[in-house]
Amino acid sequence: MKLSELTSTVSKHLAKQAPDVALSEIREFLRQSDPTLASLSRLNELVVRVTEKAKTASEMNIRRIAVLSGNQTSVFLIQSIRCHLAREGILAEFFEGGYNGISLEVFDPTSQFYTFKPDQVLIALSWRDINAPLAGKDSDEEAAQTVYDHVKTFRALWRRIHDHLGVPVIQHLFDHPPFALLGTAERNFPGSLRNIIDHLNQEVVKSAPAYVSLLDIDFLSAQIGLRNWNSEKDYVTTKLPFALRYLNDYAQLFTAMYRELIAKQRKCLVLDLDNTLWGGVVGDDGYEGVEIGPGSPKGEAHLAFCEYVKALKTRGIILAINSKNEVEVASRVFKYREEMPLQLEDFSAIVCNWQDKPGNIRLIAKELNIGLNSIVFVDDNPSECEFVRHELPEVFTVELPDEPSKFANHLDQLRLFDTQKLTASDKNRTASYQALNRAKEDMENAGNLEDFLSSLEMKSFVTQAGPEHLDRMVQMELRTNQFNVTTRRYRSDQIEEILRQANAYWLVFKLIDRYADHGVVSTLLAFQEEDTLRIDSWLMSCRVFSRTLEQYSLNRLLGIAQSTGVRKIIGEYVETERNMPVENLYPKLGFQPQGSDKRWWEFEISESMKPLETFVQK
Repeated sequence: MKLSELTSTVSKHLAKQAPDVALSEIREFLRQSDPTLASLSRLNELVVRVTEKAKTASEMNIRRIAVLSGNQTSVFLIQSIRCHLAREGILAEFFEGGYNGISLEVFDPTSQFYTFKPDQVLIALSWRDINAPLAGKDSDEEAAQTVYDHVKTFRALWRRIHDHLGVPVIQHLFDHPPFALLGTAERNFPGSLRNIIDHLNQEVVKSAPAYVSLLDIDFLSAQIGLRNWNSEKDYVTTKLPFALRYLNDYAQLFTAMYRELIAKQRKCLVLDLDNTLWGGVVGDDGYEGVEIGPGSPKGEAHLAFCEYVKALKTRGIILAINSKNEVEVASRVFKYREEMPLQLEDFSAIVCNWQDKPGNIRLIAKELNIGLNSIVFVDDNPSECEFVRHELPEVFTVELPDEPSKFANHLDQLRLFDTQKLTASDKNRTASYQALNRAKEDMENAGNLEDFLSSLEMKSFVTQAGPEHLDRMVQMELRTNQFNVTTRRYRSDQIEEILRQANAYWLVFKLIDRYADHGVVSTLLAFQEEDTLRIDSWLMSCRVFSRTLEQYSLNRLLGIAQSTGVRKIIGEYVETERNMPVENLYPKLGFQPQGSDKRWWEFEISESMKPLETFVQK
């Protein structure tokens, strides 16, 4: 579709009061390619029109993002970000701060910045905003003072925004200029601009509180190359801090971070096999004949991609296979080719058959109990990719380039799995899903459900939440959708504030069974209000549904209630599109409805009450 055709189509849908359909058309258009400099302005205008119309559609959520800039303007950043978010199905309104006016906006309580009431704030900076000459500072003391002054200012900005708005802040790390006035000597001169920037970035990372996310344009500029990234012509004509042609790269980096902030990050990588993990077709060439490993450029390129995929698995990304193959034939490459760094055990789901790939992806999602919007599908076949895009628009489909040596970079540059924090649960995720598969096999062979649950030998370790649990708690707040009774999503700063409240009980549950250590899989927040405990939030990982951890958790809460003189527990259920699995949680646990809307539930506590039956032990 041409841009003129898209414009006509969007206009027709907006005339019919269908902004959601218009947005779907724009998403499909943007999926085909990134916006060009020539098309960016027109695409931006289309998304703005859809956003304005969507304000009247109560079911469409509009995000509000404030962009505050230093010695640069943000108009092109905003246009590019708006289009990339639209490709994700996210509509946003923007506030554009004045040129070099960050402090004026933030420290003036009457500024339009506060009137706008943003959901997120982006502080866009570059090396041009560092208060140091191009040659750096003459002394080490001056250089250290420069770093200290900047960090002090950032801390004040962050606190001010947090105190007045309580919203997440995204801030750039600093990129580098394209020159080194002292050459190699800059490394030995602590006062050089290069060393000041390195030191400043380190201190910003150390100083950033939990509600501040850092956008690493330093690494992005290094990937692109500093001489390419920096364009003096574009800066003096547009005041953009980097070359215009890299707007898509920047917006892609921003979108990756934003995806995590609004709980839309991807966590499962589904891979084709033939001509993806290895060169050739194993059904024709045999496991001995496919290309993987040293000996040929193609074999080494596929090896590098497999090593990259293995690294993703190590940091917590779920791996799955979706291939038109015979399982026994395909598995021989993993079993008998010593060069293959991936093993079958690295994959949490394996679907090899001759069925259509969209259907297989649905099977994988069901087997892993995850949403389709958590999945990234990778294939070398354009036809298969187009089929999946058409049938499963929620899945992010990646068509690999023709050259295998580009596979890893192509996938990495999409930044689909970026994260600000890495927890112990991330590292254990694959083992946990593999344990889940083994447990399913045993359940099918068990005589009854009770015998199966007893055989799991489950133990839970529960404690009051503390600072050591914060990263995992924030992660669960963002990601948990199915077992989430209210879907209140607490930010890290809000969690820290609640933990300081004397009437708050925030329990953290870790689960171990005979198959694996699943890590922290559940949290439960309750507030004591006179003689009542009110459950405000209750989350549980989909990996451990229906194992009677629910009963075990309530028993622990009942213990708190009895020790504090509480007479009843109140539970709240707020229905969403995705939390239907807990619709009947409270009646199943013995709560009685309070009202006809099934939102509030009550559990009376008596001295003769017995603990709920559970197969989880202390």
